[in-house]
Amino acid sequence: MKGYKMEIAQTKQGVPVSTGKADAEAEKKRENENEKKLLESLVADDLENKPNRCRICGAKLSYDGLGEYICPDCGHKEYDDYGIVRNFLEEHPGATAIQVEKGTGISRNKITRMIADDKFSVKIKN
Repeated sequence: MKGYKMEIAQTKQGVPVSTGKADAEAEKKRENENEKKLLESLVADDLENKPNRCRICGAKLSYDGLGEYICPDCGHKEYDDYGIVRNFLEEHPGATAIQVEKGTGISRNKITRMIADDKFSVKIKN
């Protein structure tokens, strides 16, 4: 068949099975979707700036909830961006996004994304 590429794949039993162009395209699409999901999860982790290692002793941190991470070796606490913003808002209730940005060093874009993801509730002033 001219112009048509035929590929051979092995089944679990070792019997060769021909796969057509549609199967190859479907497999490529699955690979692309898996890569996209992996990239999105890496970007999501980066957006929240999740700590991995203890700044004091270097041990792997354990997630303790609400953006807080604790070192199992020395007990030191670290916070991701959500935890930092949450702590700031607990100390400064009713702060604006600009005040949170200035007080925490976390960009307004990240704060806005956290609000959009329903991590915080927003009170609208009338």
